[in-house]
Order: sequence, then structure tokens, then C-alpha cells
Amino acid sequence: MTFFTAQKTLMTLWFLWTGVIVLFLFNEILGDFKPISAMVIKWVALYLGPVFSLMFSSSFFKREWFQEELKSTLFLYVALGASILYLAIISYCLFAVPSTIPSIDLNGKTPAVLLNEAFESEGQLLTFMEPIVAGVLGYFFFSNKKGSTAA
Repeated sequence: MTFFTAQKTLMTLWFLWTGVIVLFLFNEILGDFKPISAMVIKWVALYLGPVFSLMFSSSFFKREWFQEELKSTLFLYVALGASILYLAIISYCLFAVPSTIPSIDLNGKTPAVLLNEAFESEGQLLTFMEPIVAGVLGYFFFSNKKGSTAA
């Protein structure tokens, strides 16, 4: 397997999964998330933006690097696993958390406030995981370049 094929596999996973999330958000912003749509969009951008910037910045290699064989598939599988776990947690937060919020006021809190608190709570786990995922992806993207000189 070439390094480019492995890189393309990871990028395809991220783009397809994020595409599903974005389509879901467009639907939900008109429904459950309408009262807090700006907060949800900011929340999603906070946890997906840095990883996408890492992937975009690491995709501009010298052309001859695309033909190199992948030195080890271990980090590809670790990066795929970390990515799937991270994206699954984000998806869970967006798909399942709103259904757990009651539609009646509890202790004077509106459903929008409860939903905001739920996203903040789930965000703590993602804040812990984000640097780990970014580190694993970064190491994968640059581990194949050991001994190579960058242009």
C-alpha cells in the first residue's frame, strides 16, 4: 500500500463522516437545535476544525512522496481507530443527546439550556481526546517521512 492510498483512506473517512454530520445539522437546525443553533455549529466547529486543518496542512507533500510505500500499517490502523472513536463520540452527542432532553421545564431550566449543558458536558471528553487524535494523525502523516528531507 502506498502512503498516498493510506492517507486517502483516512481523509475519505473524515470527509464522509463529517458530511453526514453536516447534513444532519442542516436538518436539525430547523428542528431540535433551532433555539441554540449557533452554539451547536460553534461546538461542532470547535471539535472538527483543528483536525481538518491538520489533515489539510499535511496533505501537501512533495509529489514523489505519493509513490512511497507505507513503512508500517500499525499507525494507519491506530489513526483509523482513533478517528472512528472520536467521530463516533461527536455523532453520539449530536444524534442521541437531544433525544434525552425532556420537553418540559425542569427546575426552571428550558430545554435549550439543558441541551447546552449536555453539549458542554460531552465536550469535556472531546477536549481530552482531541489532542490525542491530532497527535496520532500527525504522527501517521509524518512518520513515513523519517529520513526524508522536506522541500
